Amino acid sequence: MLNEDTRRLLARCRKGDAEAQEELLRAVQPRIYYYCLKTLKDARRAAETERKIFCELLSGLGALKNDDDFPLWAVSTAARLCRAASKAESAPFMEGPAQVLPDSVLDSNENRRLAAELTASLPDVQRECVLMYYYLEMSVSEIASALHITESAVKT
Repeated sequence: MLNEDTRRLLARCRKGDAEAQEELLRAVQPRIYYYCLKTLKDARRAAETERKIFCELLSGLGALKNDDDFPLWAVSTAARLCRAASKAESAPFMEGPAQVLPDSVLDSNENRRLAAELTASLPDVQRECVLMYYYLEMSVSEIASALHITESAVKT
């Protein structure tokens, strides 16, 4: 459930309030960028895709029927656009900025290195599941909804 401040922010964004739109994008930017970076493995492509995601999020807010769906819709949009961008071109793995990683997941340089290496070697859908679960801290059911796959596929 979204809090009332976020609901008001979304309402202001729908009315075209540029300040509210900037605030919303600042709130989701670190997680969306990190997801793009881990998925696309290239900082330039991650930034380009992040801009496309933000444009789609802002332009599609009017069609979003339930504000509670915003977080899942944002991640689903990111996953879809990152998947499309990754099919366009592939690049070597690049480790993301440590400041957006949850400390509980990556508490040392060695763990960070191992996680980066293992994540890079996964097929696309599996990598997306791992990124969403560990880095975006989404539940299995949220991941399944975002990627339009079954919960058992996420668990696998």
